Amino acid sequence: MVSCQPQVWQIICQGIKSDTVTRQATTRRRLLNVLLGDKGLDTFVSERRQRGMAWRIIAREIYEHTGEDITGQTLSQWYPEDDQRAS
Repeated sequence: MVSCQPQVWQIICQGIKSDTVTRQATTRRRLLNVLLGDKGLDTFVSERRQRGMAWRIIAREIYEHTGEDITGQTLSQWYPEDDQRAS
């Protein structure tokens, strides 16, 4: 586990303390949770998959909201149950 360091890590760690995500969290996922605000990554992805959006489109929206580049393939690996439900 990464210990909280000043500046960027402090921001990430603040988000981690309030993070209710039950999935195994990586630093990248934690960062995205912080950057996406109140809803967090899980809700952001779930809402879009329920509307039938493709992983690459969701990845592009994440980039537009956060400035963090992520691939649709990565998202589908993080959310395999959403991949089967919405495909």
